Amino acid sequence: MDFGRWENVRWGDVPRTELDAWAADFWGYRAHGGESVFGFVTRVKAALVDAITRQPSDETVWVTHQGVIRSVRALTGEGGLKRLAEVAGIGFGETIELRLDESLVHPIESSWREVAQQFA
Repeated sequence: MDFGRWENVRWGDVPRTELDAWAADFWGYRAHGGESVFGFVTRVKAALVDAITRQPSDETVWVTHQGVIRSVRALTGEGGLKRLAEVAGIGFGETIELRLDESLVHPIESSWREVAQQFA
């Protein structure tokens, strides 16, 4: 996720008023000059759908961070996007295996429409 001017800044050094504004508009906030959570999850969704539909029989390895892992888990049904912040991440250095196939594309799309309606 592109955090704009917050990039490489310790959380404790980000002005509290800005963090509060982000919390108040978790999906759409971009005042830091970076990417919104909505924009970030849109990119993750596009990569996930591409990985599933382009070559569904091939194995793909993603080396990534908690934001992507939580987004994928939410997009594939672990609570849906509305519960993104509650979806389990993984421990530092831990690996997980997700077996995904084309049958998950439809739940991803319906879950995404539900969240996107909040911004219509």
